[in-house]
Amino acid sequence: MRPKTGTRPKTPPIETASSAQSPRDGADTNPAGPTSSGVSSYFPSVSLFDTTLPSLEIPGTVRQIPAAVGLSMMRGSPSDSRPGSNYSLEDFTHPYVARMPPPNAAGIRHYRQRNWVDVQLPGEEHRSHVHVLYDRDIAEYRAVSTSRQALGPPIYRTTQNNLWSLDRHLTLLSDKDRVFSVTPDSDGLHEFRAAESASDAPALGYAMKEHNHRWVYIDPTQTRDKPLPKVKLAHWSDEEILNMYYLHEARLSEFREQAQASGKPPKAVARTVTRDDFTHVTGTLKWLFPDLSSSDRGNLLRSYNLTNAQLAKLRADLKDGHAEKMPEWVEQHKNLTLDKNNAQRFELIAEEFQGFVPRFRAGNEDLISGYYSPEYLTDFAAHLGYLRNKHNVRTARI
Repeated sequence: MRPKTGTRPKTPPIETASSAQSPRDGADTNPAGPTSSGVSSYFPSVSLFDTTLPSLEIPGTVRQIPAAVGLSMMRGSPSDSRPGSNYSLEDFTHPYVARMPPPNAAGIRHYRQRNWVDVQLPGEEHRSHVHVLYDRDIAEYRAVSTSRQALGPPIYRTTQNNLWSLDRHLTLLSDKDRVFSVTPDSDGLHEFRAAESASDAPALGYAMKEHNHRWVYIDPTQTRDKPLPKVKLAHWSDEEILNMYYLHEARLSEFREQAQASGKPPKAVARTVTRDDFTHVTGTLKWLFPDLSSSDRGNLLRSYNLTNAQLAKLRADLKDGHAEKMPEWVEQHKNLTLDKNNAQRFELIAEEFQGFVPRFRAGNEDLISGYYSPEYLTDFAAHLGYLRNKHNVRTARI
């Protein structure tokens, strides 16, 4: 039996088709996967379930595990009415196994030929594991018990660090099989439909994007009691922070708290080292221009028309995000490169690319286009005596 940690309310059962009651699963600290013959002997329709879904963390995997979300707006669909589903979630839990592989991109652990997810029952401090199978009828994962030969309720991946729950509100949605409305309603919610459905088909539900730019299912009836959590430093995704700083995932909340308060990255957290100055500076500029995407920040940096030496100086002056603004000399240089009447407009780029003319004549213009604005390069080409004809072919000016 699974050890009890104190009295707590038992999660309510899913009231569907009646089934014979049997003792609860034993506490197996090393749960073993069922054989394919064992599975087919008690599932009413084996074709509805995929017991061989490959784990996303296994090299060479071709077919990905479907996202743990569904299309129904409420619990208790006809697909729930199956033998053995009249149980509460705790009837399907197993003690936490520390040596299980980490969750893959879909939030699922693959262990001993089974798929497992993490849950945290009411009144319990620690997590438990639940064995799940994918139900094709409802496009959801279900809790399953091999010892009881029972199917459980649909279970959904929440926004809380790979925890799963019976409650659909604030759970993650995949955008692969769904189409979301571009314009939100007056409450800021986006309707979503099946990807191949007609534009006038009834909405399947409502969603909102959270700070990691993922769609989250919203139950409008629960928004007052369980609103979408406000995240510190919301314009930064977890992935962006972890890619840019040497930081353990467990310290993300602390990083967000300190950065939100100061508007700068915590000084105690080291920046990851990027050898390319342009890439490094583009990342750093997120602290000065938080609403710009990485692509937009790259275009902004190109508009300054900085040489390699200037990029290295800017990298140092920005102090990995602790600078208050763009240095004045950068703004002055940009104005210089935009002034078509200034004789020194191309002086620095000409010095940096000595021997540029032969490469330019050979058609290798892209060698420098990554760091400069296209308009500036076009003007520099004209300055060197090259124009493009009506066929967009570069020719020498006579």
